[in-house]
Amino acid sequence: MAFVTALVLLVLAIPALGYAGLSTIKRSRAGQVFDPVTDPRAPGYRAIVEPTPTALVVQRDALGAPVALTALALGAGESGGTVLFVPLDTKLVKPAFYINTLRAAYNLSKDPGLVGQTAGLLGVGFETLIDLDDEAWADAVAPVAPLLVDNPDDVNAAGKSFPAGPMVLAAADVGPYLAAIEPGESDLNRLIRHQLVWEAWLKAIAASTDDEPVPTTESGIGPFVRTLAAGPSRVDTIDVAPAPDTGSDGRPRFQVDVQGLRRQVTDAIPFPVSPGLGVRYSVRLLNGVDGRSIDPGIAYDLVYAGAQIDTIGNARRFGIRHTTVEYHSRRRKAAAQQVSLVLGGARLVYDPRSSESVDLIVVLGRDVLDRPGARQGSGGD
Repeated sequence: MAFVTALVLLVLAIPALGYAGLSTIKRSRAGQVFDPVTDPRAPGYRAIVEPTPTALVVQRDALGAPVALTALALGAGESGGTVLFVPLDTKLVKPAFYINTLRAAYNLSKDPGLVGQTAGLLGVGFETLIDLDDEAWADAVAPVAPLLVDNPDDVNAAGKSFPAGPMVLAAADVGPYLAAIEPGESDLNRLIRHQLVWEAWLKAIAASTDDEPVPTTESGIGPFVRTLAAGPSRVDTIDVAPAPDTGSDGRPRFQVDVQGLRRQVTDAIPFPVSPGLGVRYSVRLLNGVDGRSIDPGIAYDLVYAGAQIDTIGNARRFGIRHTTVEYHSRRRKAAAQQVSLVLGGARLVYDPRSSESVDLIVVLGRDVLDRPGARQGSGGD
């Protein structure tokens, strides 16, 4: 029995292996040159792709149990990004040992299971984990509180009533208000209130004349929210619908629209890291025609299909006619075939002698890059 329990914990924690990588938000996300060739137009030029900064916010009650999950991703520049709410009772696409919701994963293995399965569900690793209880929420919001919110429903929390209609939400009430759920209320309905609070918070930060509208807190949410508020940000719930069944605790469950969720995640996180070994395949994306920059749509399609793009640049020589997808392990043949399909029938090249660190090397030829609109701007833009 002890062995089975340990095995269950290990399986639940596997997706979290990709979560604990980077610990700080990088100031620039344009890429870093790692090759001696420094001219973006020259053959052989390559740049490391810095992953999109991400965080998972876990709101907790007084006992430390999660009451809400929120994924954060910063934009491609120095401002803006995406806020995605993830219902705790979302069903896993691939249940593990009868653990079929995010809440159940937490109940069995606490934070490792919760973080790992959330990362696995979204298909991305998180570089930062942020804990927010009621006190942490109050500290984070305090500089721009109170928040003005048009409350859609009558709700009660912590002995306080929040009537429907326009209201002024004090910093100390933010946590309880977000955690509140009425008997029989759908969690999707509660997450509408989350959306209103986040939008009001980001708007208040953007409009603030305070030198520090976002305080430096132990939670680590400050840098993320500061960047989100500085530009256009999207606030939404992941693409789920009510499931036909309920849990043993009577809670309504939700099932994801896999394609819709994948689109949301790719829109929010153009350069993800894999949430675990083998979940995403690493790709080196090279221009084999000339020194012009590669259409971002090509990278988008690859990421949507399951890629983690590690480097972008140019092939060692130009003038290549046919796109190739090189793989070095038979375990990656299926991934190579998938990429070939995405690119319209690229040639597969199997090289088991290669010592490359990436799973796939994609060299784009004229058959792809000479399509209308497939090449935009210059490599130096």
